[in-house]
Amino acid sequence: MIRPLCCVLLLIAGGCAYKSVTQLVEEGEETTERKAIRLYTHALANEPSNVLALWRRGNEYAKTNQPEKAIADFTQAIALEPTYNSGYLFGDRGEVLEATNHLPEAIRDYTTALAVCLPTRSPDLPSTPMENFYFYRGRARLKAGDTIAALVDTDSAIYYYHKFPRARFQRARLAVIRGDYDQALADYEVGGLGPYDTQFPDYADDFFYMGLLKFNRQDTSYCTCWAAAARYNHQRAKAYLAKYCNTGGRKGQKKQR
Repeated sequence: MIRPLCCVLLLIAGGCAYKSVTQLVEEGEETTERKAIRLYTHALANEPSNVLALWRRGNEYAKTNQPEKAIADFTQAIALEPTYNSGYLFGDRGEVLEATNHLPEAIRDYTTALAVCLPTRSPDLPSTPMENFYFYRGRARLKAGDTIAALVDTDSAIYYYHKFPRARFQRARLAVIRGDYDQALADYEVGGLGPYDTQFPDYADDFFYMGLLKFNRQDTSYCTCWAAAARYNHQRAKAYLAKYCNTGGRKGQKKQR
């Protein structure tokens, strides 16, 4: 009786060990980055043309600071199905290119993403993905020094999602750069940049420019904003803290942008 029981147990174990491509991909979505990469790789070994697995593995590679592998996965997925997920293959590849300072290529990918995505229109809810791709392209153009085109894109992002916080902060930054402090203040208020956001490194630039706004409007809390940005090694914030905050204030200093 032992041998048949062993056979049954082996069959059960074998059946439990097998997972379909769909199961592997779904499990990858629910786990940590490196385990997810292993699951997606296993899925792709069985189905190399699975666009969902390529897209998700590409995002996990991006999260784990493997940009070349991320770009390779997104590029392969684009070759298989360029319109997949309303343009996010191009949008996500654009973000990796932007993060590695390939700005013209990133801008091109965001433009393609806008061309293939499916817009909706709601004044209060995100119309994903239109507002995201406009915001990303505006951000890349700002990094490239094209503030005029950056403002046009940022305005478009806000048009598609009126309360879009990151777009509001980006437009506020552009307003500070050109000296339109009333507009900057209005956008910071609508976007709701506050103490809770200091825990996120992505907001370092926003706190730096909010500090500039306060500095130029004679609001003495500018040091708090620069300290929040300096926490994430923001070099200009660290320099301004040393110059205007750690040495006794701002007396006689010119406006900064």
